[in-house]
This record gives sequence, C-alpha cells and structure tokens, in this order.
Amino acid sequence: MKLFIRTLSTNRSGFTFVELLVVIVIMAVLVAASANYLFSQGGSKARDTERKSEMKQMAALIEQFTSSYGEPPNEEVRSRKIRGRVAECESISDYKALMTCFDALQYITGEGLLQLSEDPKEGIENDSGSLYHYLYAATHNGWKVCALLENQTDPDLNDDYTGSGQLGAMGERTYCLVASNRSLSDITGVQPGSSGE
Repeated sequence: MKLFIRTLSTNRSGFTFVELLVVIVIMAVLVAASANYLFSQGGSKARDTERKSEMKQMAALIEQFTSSYGEPPNEEVRSRKIRGRVAECESISDYKALMTCFDALQYITGEGLLQLSEDPKEGIENDSGSLYHYLYAATHNGWKVCALLENQTDPDLNDDYTGSGQLGAMGERTYCLVASNRSLSDITGVQPGSSGE
C-alpha cells in the first residue's frame, strides 16, 4: 500500500510552469489578433456610415439647387437665375467644384463644408481615402452622388465602379444616391475623371 501511494505521488500529472506560460502567450496572441480585426472592422463600418450620411446631406443640397434653378449643377448651367450671378456655379465638373458652388451659395460653410468635401480617411497618415463623385445626366434633369465604401459586403452598395487606381479597384461597388426622378442606370457609372454623361 505504501508503495502504491509513493507511486501516485511521484507520477502526478499536470502542467509545468513553462507549459502554462506557453498557453498564456498563445492565448494573448489570439486575443490581440481578434481585437485588432474587430477594431479595424468597427472603424471601417463607422467610416462607411459617415460616408453614407454625407452623401444623403449632399443629395438634399443638390435637390435644393435643382428646385431653385430648374436643373442640377452641371458644366453649363442654363438657368438665368444663377448664370452671370454666381461664377462658382456656372461650371460644375466634379465633386470639388460642386462644393465650391455650394459654399458660394452659402448652403454650407466652414466645418460643414470640410466635412462634406473630405472622405473620413483623409488626414490619416499614408491614406488619403477615396474621392466622392458627382455625375449628372446629359439632359440636365438628373444627377448622382457616389462614395466608395470600405466594406464591400455592405447591403447598401448599389452601383458598379468601373475605374481603378486612386479612386478604387476595378470591380468594386459604390454607394450612390440619385435624383428622385431618375434611376441609377440613367446616369453613367463612376469612372476616373468622369463627372457628367
């Protein structure tokens, strides 16, 4: 009996200090990796939410302009109500020009203008984000504003992006809002350097 008890006491199974330390290090690495992944996903979703909010505000301003002047902002505004009076609004060729026009009309100023003109990633070191897009129909009765979202599985993605390079990668999808009297397919797809149809 004494021999059996002595054998049990010398053959105790369990983890050594080194084994426990290895397990703790592995768990710490796994937790850090998953936390980093969740943080980056949360950041991209928050930025996408901000992009969508900015597009909605911009769509409301374009509708206001269209209601006031009978046509959306475009490269050759025909409305006598604005032509010759607000030089910044006579030739809208892209999103930045649209912002300049709205600033001149005092639709938005100061921080509001900066918020709507910059992608949420602008200002992050080594990442300028993607550009916002403004397109209008050749018939001057439709428009579209778009943002390239980071989360390419977002259920609100509704338009193809056919460009590549700084503005996004070939085959990515964009979130676009369109004039209430038009459909997305009425206004051309977002491409590098294109602002109107």
